[in-house]
Amino acid sequence: MSHTSTEFMKLNLISVLECANADIAFKNLTIEEMSGSLTIYKIPKINENIEMTITFSFGYVDVNDFVEISTRYEEFD
Repeated sequence: MSHTSTEFMKLNLISVLECANADIAFKNLTIEEMSGSLTIYKIPKINENIEMTITFSFGYVDVNDFVEISTRYEEFD
């Protein structure tokens, strides 16, 4: 990713979501602080049996900014 510093954590999250082709738009929106967890299924051009979970937090005074990505592969019948 082009912005890997915690200084650019919101941009990191947007980059990760774009890479996963997640349908979330941050246009016309200002976010000062946000935390959460997202699970993405059926990532285009990737094996359909992979799910990606993104856990993130940015902008909070008492919590260090982070983006954490985990994947799980489970073969479906």
